[in-house]
Amino acid sequence: MRIITLTSISMLFCSLSFVSFAGNETKLTNQLTQCGQISPADARLACFDDLLKGASTRAVLPANNATALVATVPTTIAQVQPSATKQVDDFAKEHLKKTSTEQGLDSITSPITKLKKLIRGQWVISLENGQQWQQKDTTKMKLKVGDTVRMKKAAMGAVYLYKEGSHRNIRVKRLK
Repeated sequence: MRIITLTSISMLFCSLSFVSFAGNETKLTNQLTQCGQISPADARLACFDDLLKGASTRAVLPANNATALVATVPTTIAQVQPSATKQVDDFAKEHLKKTSTEQGLDSITSPITKLKKLIRGQWVISLENGQQWQQKDTTKMKLKVGDTVRMKKAAMGAVYLYKEGSHRNIRVKRLK
């Protein structure tokens, strides 16, 4: 009995969905017919575009109002096309080699204004330009306020801090 009930309920839902699809199909057919009756080609194309977008806010205009529709179409196309073109142009762009101007600076130099040592012995370094960096590795390096340091980009997005006059470096990440 339970199986029969479940089967009948599922059949009821399926039949209701077919009815709703049939209703949408007749509505769409009517809208397509109305769009096909518009005589100016631009207005007819705009009408079909609206149907494809599913824009329910604007009703299908009769042929005598087609000039008002033509005036609004170019702004819609102009707004959609550049973003689509840009998306296509930017696809997998990160794999291309960047020019020196696109890469930006290779390194920066600035004096230390504030130092803080964390529990594990790692440094938090504040620079004169307002940036704040934290040491990522456990390499020992003697630093003091007023020392001039250089941050240099490395492979795989790493940044290394070098103290001026020393060949030692520590790996850092930017906090601020």
